[in-house]
Amino acid sequence: SRPVLAAVRHSAVEQFVAAYQLAKDVVTATVPGSENPAGGSLTWGDELEYALMAFAPEELVEGCNAGDACNALRLELAAAELIPRLEAAEAEALALQSAGLPLGSSAGLSPSSPGLSPGLSSDGAERVSSAEVAERVKWIPEYGAWMVEATPAEPYGCTESQLWRMRESLAARRRRMDAMLAKRSGVTGTPDARGSFALSVSAFPLLGVRPHSPPVKNRGKPEPVSGSLLVSDSSIMANPRFDALTANIRSRRGRQIAIRVRADFSLESLAFDDEDLSAAAARTAADDERKLLLSESGDLTAAGILPPFNGVTKSDYADYNNGFKEVDADLALGLKAAGLPISYGLSDASDAATLVLPKTPASPLGANIETDCMAFGMGCGCLQTTFQPKALPHALALHDAFMVVAPLVLALSAATPMLHGRAAETDVRWDSIAAGVDDRTPGELRAAVRSRVNNAHVSAAEGAATAHCNAVDDSLGGLGGAGESEQKARPLFKSRYDSSSLLLSTFLPAAGPDAALAGAVANTNAAATLDAQLNDLAPLADACADPGAIEKLQLAGVPLPLARHIAWVCSRDPLVIGAGREVLPASEGYVEHFELLQSTNWNSVRLKPPLGKGPSQRAPSPGVGWRVELRTMEASLTDFENGAFATFSALYAAAVLATGVDVRIPASMVDANMRTAHMKNGVLTEKFHFGYLPPIRDLPDSSTHSSSDIPSSDRPLRQLSMLEILDSSDSLARTLREGGMDFPGLLPLLTAYAQHAGMSSDGLTRLAASFELLRRRANGKLPTAASYMREKLRTVLLRRRAEGKVRRAKLSVAPTRTTDAAAADARAQLQAAICEVVDDCRLLSAEAASGSKTPGPRELLLLGELRCAEDAVRLREEALMSPITDAAAAGHSASVTAASEAALLRSERLPTDEAVAVLALAHKLRASQRTQARVG
Repeated sequence: SRPVLAAVRHSAVEQFVAAYQLAKDVVTATVPGSENPAGGSLTWGDELEYALMAFAPEELVEGCNAGDACNALRLELAAAELIPRLEAAEAEALALQSAGLPLGSSAGLSPSSPGLSPGLSSDGAERVSSAEVAERVKWIPEYGAWMVEATPAEPYGCTESQLWRMRESLAARRRRMDAMLAKRSGVTGTPDARGSFALSVSAFPLLGVRPHSPPVKNRGKPEPVSGSLLVSDSSIMANPRFDALTANIRSRRGRQIAIRVRADFSLESLAFDDEDLSAAAARTAADDERKLLLSESGDLTAAGILPPFNGVTKSDYADYNNGFKEVDADLALGLKAAGLPISYGLSDASDAATLVLPKTPASPLGANIETDCMAFGMGCGCLQTTFQPKALPHALALHDAFMVVAPLVLALSAATPMLHGRAAETDVRWDSIAAGVDDRTPGELRAAVRSRVNNAHVSAAEGAATAHCNAVDDSLGGLGGAGESEQKARPLFKSRYDSSSLLLSTFLPAAGPDAALAGAVANTNAAATLDAQLNDLAPLADACADPGAIEKLQLAGVPLPLARHIAWVCSRDPLVIGAGREVLPASEGYVEHFELLQSTNWNSVRLKPPLGKGPSQRAPSPGVGWRVELRTMEASLTDFENGAFATFSALYAAAVLATGVDVRIPASMVDANMRTAHMKNGVLTEKFHFGYLPPIRDLPDSSTHSSSDIPSSDRPLRQLSMLEILDSSDSLARTLREGGMDFPGLLPLLTAYAQHAGMSSDGLTRLAASFELLRRRANGKLPTAASYMREKLRTVLLRRRAEGKVRRAKLSVAPTRTTDAAAADARAQLQAAICEVVDDCRLLSAEAASGSKTPGPRELLLLGELRCAEDAVRLREEALMSPITDAAAAGHSASVTAASEAALLRSERLPTDEAVAVLALAHKLRASQRTQARVG
């Protein structure tokens, strides 16, 4: 397909242009749960990924330590078997519901449909609500053969009951998977009975480690599809698309995938005995000093910035590091010369630069956690929420609001402190995925460095890196993409999976999306000024677009910010093209080429246009509008956490659109925040760029503005702690004239919006529990999942270390072994400790799902009493409802709510006086919260 790549990119632009004429004026009609005949209420949904794992008998697991049951933990490559069973159970339950038959009767309910009846579980501890029984789930395969994605079968509506319906859906998914897995493995009963289980976890921390994940077919030889020396191709879900993506990304980049994450020195040192640690640390320190001295002289290759990967040299595996060391050393030196930070999206180069100037001591097991294939990225799990607002202008505004919050929820949901059997110095998964699908050629990477330092907004050491890069033989950089050797390399400055780079709402009129829908247009000069300020990465994106793409889109009526975005999406080569699908005329209604590129650009926020289905259906499907997807949240260990983040994103979407507050910041600051979100315990220790403008602005010049047509210098941008962003502070709450930001805090703002929209007192109580989780993570009273797992790992390693000392003391034997042998033993200790941490997470998840009125010991550490507080309200609401029989539950439709229920989530702007009232209430709630915190 290489000869047609450019043609497919051009075709994708043409297909969007044709589809845009049918999609641009789509306005969503009345949605489930809404009585608003004008439409506009938010339809939404979530996607959550689960990892399948199992504890196998020790005698069946190669390399298992006798007597150490945790070491029997392994990945369960059972998704292909499990998903059809789950789908069959859902189809059978839906048929019973449609026929008005009780789900719990014997009338057609097969034994393969467990967990669908209301009542108590087998041990009498758990109450299964009738709403949970009625909830239907869609089960979807994912990249990993151990992964299951689950979503609601029908989108959630906009009312309060629909908001909480999401909690029932999460509970239904977990219970049904657990029941199916228990039946499959034959292990049932209490959580202490080990068998197969599903865990919503961001990453399986022992991927690529024997015996916990499937080994490669021939040890020491690369797998045929992924090229990995660590992970078997059998770990990829049996789907031709996944195999093709894996192979084609490697092929396009011209070298093996290389993911490097800094290791946690303090934790990994605990895996060593004191005597062994000093020797290992001395060797590592000497090696680091040698690299640093050589890099200072400019000789990064001699410095060994990219040492032989897992002992494999180029002679052993010619493709593995082909061209990698030379190119990355060049990039690293160029970045260093320019003084550019690690946040420049050049995953290979930035990791090399990190080695040159390490911020933390190198772990005695090696400075970096090194992995080698797409599975280490796309095998990560996450929580995503998608929203369908009223129309295109509302979607553009929501996209930009989500761009700002995406790094914040990434840090708050941090849950990835362990990778590949080691402890990471970072907290989240994002950069691992970015590197895992980074298909950029060496030439594109070097061109991106040039583009970065030549761009006007980059001030550090202008031209230094450019001069160095230009000195390198251009024969290495002649590819502008696979098959384009005649063109200059395109400066693709980010991986296909990275933070969003372009704001899309800068050309909306000051009065907001509703005014745009009514035909209002922005002030041209004000829009241009705002766009220049906020879209400071636009020159980089524009340089990547195919010639004429942006102009073609604009001539078709696509606004400049959206045209720029579509051209950026279509600047990527397609990774998979079906045989015979190379030529698909836009004039005939095809959208396949655009979808090929749209679906393989995985940004932190994704805009989804309403497209047709080809020649047979050119118009968008009825009820399908413009949608926006928030993609950064980590998969959390418990339903309560996942529910809290989904609830936050839903109310954030509604509150920002309804009140018209402006939280936009320059795109480069969003990038910086994404880097900050990766920092270990960054939610407590770091500061994030943030901006805020209320719809009515009282500026220092004593003038009052009700639009965004204000000088860019008056847009307050600060670096704030996470707690300040969530709850503000006395100084930030002051007006702009008083030197503040007039900012009440996100949590008071969202609470005030919910209260204004008519949320019930019980609903506000449940909402307070969810928001309190975020607040306590930001003030340090509760840990993130990453901090919880890291502390558990520390405890286990210290215990194992003490036990080892006791054993040696009893034997009166001092360890006498080589440094390599000590390191191997430390790796084994670390991996066994990680097994215990995963088991602890499994038990924690079970505690939180039990419905107990008091938190379990693990749950108390991670969630405090918050889940119990929320459950108490939920169960009280269930008890107050008229008893629902099985037959009634069978006839219940989760997408229909009482006609009397008002819309809670909306995308239309409130009248100015109501918006002002919401903001005033938010300030009042902030002050009240502040007073309570001081008293407490």
